[in-house]
Amino acid sequence: MRTVGNREVVITRRYNKARERLPQYHRDFDEKLELFCQNPHHPSLTFHELDHTKHKGWWAYYVNKDIRVIVSDQDDSWVVCYVDHHDAAYQWAERRRFTINLTTGSYSIAPPVDEAMEATAAPDEASAVFHAPLSGYTPDQIEVVLAHEMGHWYYQHVFWSVLGLGLVGWIGLFGLGWLLNRSWRPLGLHGPADVAGLPYVLAVVALASMLSLPFQNGISRYAERQADWFALTTSQKPAAFIELFEQFAVQNLSMVDTSGWEKVIFYTHPPITERLEMAEKWQKSVKN
Repeated sequence: MRTVGNREVVITRRYNKARERLPQYHRDFDEKLELFCQNPHHPSLTFHELDHTKHKGWWAYYVNKDIRVIVSDQDDSWVVCYVDHHDAAYQWAERRRFTINLTTGSYSIAPPVDEAMEATAAPDEASAVFHAPLSGYTPDQIEVVLAHEMGHWYYQHVFWSVLGLGLVGWIGLFGLGWLLNRSWRPLGLHGPADVAGLPYVLAVVALASMLSLPFQNGISRYAERQADWFALTTSQKPAAFIELFEQFAVQNLSMVDTSGWEKVIFYTHPPITERLEMAEKWQKSVKN
């Protein structure tokens, strides 16, 4: 077992696979890895943390002027994850997230969305891929999903949604009637019930729906956060929660993060990064 001080050095299969693609550097890889285990701060390694990655904890050391090895910084270990030419290695780490299942000790590295799209692309436009609802998920992940849906039941989100929609609908109809009673003459209509005013009514409804969309989506995101917190509290499995949503991001080709205005206007669910951060926050609160 390789170590750096009191920390274990873990060599991943992903690193070995990347290593095999560069057979001309095998000797250099082995020499630098041994040097890393002896002294990670040796000047020839130029061991440094990557500061332009979406997720923290990625480091790199030099094999030569062109080749870089990507390492993940974990609490009690250094995990050697990948090796490639300079730009390719850094691009690989830029948007990836490293997580460890606290129960099994296994790790996962979520790929960026564009790579997932290439990996799952159909051979032609007429092809389609269907997955059974439970295929590819662990029992712990399924438990998290069920706990999340139970959270919606526990907080009575369906009841409050129906009640809210009914209330908003009543207020909307009242407001529309009030508006028609005051605008049918300027519009040249024969009365508030004139069918010629239908385009005007539809335009008003569309505008009102668009303006209320951020408010509606904000309520929806709040309900989803409540259900997520309920799932974490009930299942007590934050690692499975994190793995599940990373898997969702890859399978659904979801954007893991987004700008503030885009989230406010379009997102009915919290972005993946927010849900992962919630799980990490919950996990830390339990440990403390």
